[in-house]
Order: sequence, then C-alpha cells, then structure tokens
Amino acid sequence: MHFRVSPITMSIVSSLPQAFTKPTISVDKKAEEVQSFYQQITLYYPDHMSEERDRLLDNIEKLVMTRIYKSVFCLHSSQDEQKDLFLHKRIKSLSWVTPRMLQLPLAEGSQEEKNGISCSVTALIEMDSKRAPQDKLSCVSKACNYLYKSIQSCKMEPATADDLLSCLIYSTLKANPPRLWSNLEYITRFCNPKRLMAGECGYYFTNLCCAVSFIETLEASSLGLKQDEFKRLMQGSEVTTCVSGNGLSILQQIQKNKELLVELQHRQDTLFQKAKCLGKELEAWTRSVQVEIQEIVSRFPLDAKAPPESCV
Repeated sequence: MHFRVSPITMSIVSSLPQAFTKPTISVDKKAEEVQSFYQQITLYYPDHMSEERDRLLDNIEKLVMTRIYKSVFCLHSSQDEQKDLFLHKRIKSLSWVTPRMLQLPLAEGSQEEKNGISCSVTALIEMDSKRAPQDKLSCVSKACNYLYKSIQSCKMEPATADDLLSCLIYSTLKANPPRLWSNLEYITRFCNPKRLMAGECGYYFTNLCCAVSFIETLEASSLGLKQDEFKRLMQGSEVTTCVSGNGLSILQQIQKNKELLVELQHRQDTLFQKAKCLGKELEAWTRSVQVEIQEIVSRFPLDAKAPPESCV
C-alpha cells in the first residue's frame, strides 16, 4: 500500500522556510510551529504505517531544518549564545579534572581509554557541524556508543548507566564542544519528539543533558575533594599536578580530529551548495511536469460516469 502525500502537506513544507526567515518570529514560536507540523503529518498516517510515517518525518525534518537553520540556531545576542559562553568558560575552568576523580571504569592510560575518549570527543565536536536535529543527535549516539564499547572491552561486562555517565562527563570536559548549549536546545526544540522520548537516541541525549547539568553544578564534594583543594584547582594553581599521564596523547589526537572536522565542514558546505542547486532544478522539473499533465488533462478530459443502479 502506497501513501500519497497530500498537496496541503507539500504546500506547508515549501512555505515553512520562507515563513521562518522572518526576524519578527521568535525561536520558541518557530519551534512550536515545527512541532505542530510534525503532529499534523502523523495524522495522515494510520497506525499500521508507522514506518512510512517515521521515514517521511525524518526527511521533512532534514529538509525544513536545513533550510531554516541559520534563522533559528544560536542567534546573535540570544540567551543561547550567552549560555554557550558560560558553559565554554565553565568547562575550560575544569580542565584539571582527571578520570580518577570521576571514577571512570576505564583503566587510566589504557588503549581503551585513549580510543574511547578521543573518538567520543570527536563525535561531540562534530555535532556542531550538522544542521538537521537528527544528525546532531546521531553524533551524540556515536559518542556514547564509542564509550560503551570501550567500557565493555575494559570491564569485560556490560556497561552500567553510571559507567556511561561518568565517561560522558569526562569526554564533554575534554571536548568542550562548540556552542554546546545551543546544540542541546536546538535538538530539544526541533527534533522529532519521538526520537527524544524513546529509544537509544533519546536515552543517550538524556545522558548528555545530565552530564552538562553535572558540569554546571560540580563542586568539591562531587569529586571527593576538600573545599580548599577544589578552590586552588579552580584557580589553576595545581593544574600541572592533576593532568593524567596520558593526557598529552589524548589532546594531540583531539587536535588532529579537530583539523579533520574543519575539512569535513568545508566538504559539507560544498555539498550543501550543490544540494541547493539540485533542489532548484527539481522544483523547475516538477513545475514542467505539472504543466504537461494539465495540458494532457485539458486535451483528453476524463468523463466520470455514475455506476448503474444495479451495481449500487
């Protein structure tokens, strides 16, 4: 059974980007409109067509949010931008936190720790280069999966929720992801709610939000430190004594990953420009097909006859 997308649906999809570029509409209002639109789409599908519905929602989310990204993400002088600056400074001030302080389940200096943390850091940094909420969420999932695999490899048993959270906190501290708060808010506002309320992606995203909350409120008792010791570390007086032995190699790997991400960002921008050109060509082709169909219908009209009474 094939589902036919209604002209109303396609009309709304095409009109959303133009409407959302208006500066008079607040980001929260735009988020409400997008979520309302997602809900409208689900009403067109019966329950037994949930797979088709989810695929359509994914495509619509990527289409709409890619087009309106610049008008809704981390706007200048917004509260999100201010929170980004606060988090960046906060994480930077906690650069002295070690795996042992967070009781990471990974053996300090082990290959599992190096690989798991560095790959997780790369995925968290990569999140900012994505435009669609589902793609940003995918980066969060990748970061957590890297940690899960490393934990299981080191412990030789399934990772617990506490294991994942402690490792994710450490990865976030090492990554200091650009515009972290804006990315979290963007996902919350514009992602298909089904992804956030259930499943693996939702679970991992919740863990990242918990990790950020922990970092915001972290104090001496959180790390098992005395208050005066915590204060000295925050002031940077004992940074060198608290860096783990493998810290340099991890940071070197992170720097390489950052350079790779810059290259990937350039390639993504190029592909985005090509996609825009292709979109214009598809729109022109669609219009030409519609004109051709209208001409055929006008030349060869179909007369719909009522069925005989005996067949009613």
